[in-house]
Amino acid sequence: QLMMQLEVGSVKFCKQWIIYQFDNAKNETFFNDVELFKRVLESSIAKGELKEYTPVEELSYFVINTMYGAMLDWGMSNKKFEPLYYINNFSEFIFNSMVPYMTQK
Repeated sequence: QLMMQLEVGSVKFCKQWIIYQFDNAKNETFFNDVELFKRVLESSIAKGELKEYTPVEELSYFVINTMYGAMLDWGMSNKKFEPLYYINNFSEFIFNSMVPYMTQK
């Protein structure tokens, strides 16, 4: 019963987050998230963990677009979409996609 309440509450919060994103014209959350992810990748390049030619811009937009899409799917699916399962699979896909850019540290 508690898990069901948590799930319903989480979906409601997700829907509120989606509405907030659409209702606030000055909302820069998406672009802030892209910039934050870019900084993470750039930091990894600076530390020598990723190669210099890592497509930072493209990866950043791809990852954040996909995460926002997952939130939208979850909010619209009436609990049929399982975000944790999706995020785990997506994370594995992204990790495997980044292997060519990783250095041999």
